[in-house]
Amino acid sequence: SMLTGFELFTASTTGAPITVPARIYAISGNVPGATPIATSTMTIGGTPGFYTATFDPPVQVPTSFYIGVDSTGQDSYLSDLVAGSINLGYSRTGNGSWQFQIMRPSWSVQCTSQPLFPTPVASADALPLLGTAYNVQLADAPASSLAVLVSGYSDTFGGGVSLPAPLPQAPGCSILVSPDALNEVPTTSGGTASYPITVPNNPALNGLGAFHQWVVVDVPANPLGVIVSNGVHVTVGS
Repeated sequence: SMLTGFELFTASTTGAPITVPARIYAISGNVPGATPIATSTMTIGGTPGFYTATFDPPVQVPTSFYIGVDSTGQDSYLSDLVAGSINLGYSRTGNGSWQFQIMRPSWSVQCTSQPLFPTPVASADALPLLGTAYNVQLADAPASSLAVLVSGYSDTFGGGVSLPAPLPQAPGCSILVSPDALNEVPTTSGGTASYPITVPNNPALNGLGAFHQWVVVDVPANPLGVIVSNGVHVTVGS
């Protein structure tokens, strides 16, 4: 799993907000390891509650691991409740060794088994009937980015190459449709986009197939900085 953050129930001992290191440890024997596998920070307020440490980028964690914050300055309360499930916690002594100290810690972790960069989803919202329009839609794309709708008449050959055509420096991303038409559309803050396709009222178009795919700018995803959606195949009918 990828850990994106964790929460501890605590408060600062000073009554004022403090910021302390937050760490993830692998298990060594039955105690935390000597050095953390990842470090972030946690800002803890003066009132008891859950406070969050965020890891960006997310951290690959083993099946079992420890989480904790640096309370060396004794400026935050240990996350140890007076009731609840027993789940042993540890603190570090001056010589660097770990000792049992916390009986009922209160915590949560946020993990995901999903890819860091979800695959955008393309779809059509209506049948492509003569004299009407349909929208090619996009979902699960990066927010407030740029998408390009690639439309064509083939899914086997286009742009001088056979399809699918893998994109260089973008593992897992391939162009699936011939690039006969390109239309730029900004994505929303929710990672969606839509582009209307008008079908002329021409009986000669009956049975014509069209193919669509979205290419979306996502700079952190890979060296090329783009990801792609699935392909959509529609057939014009009357």
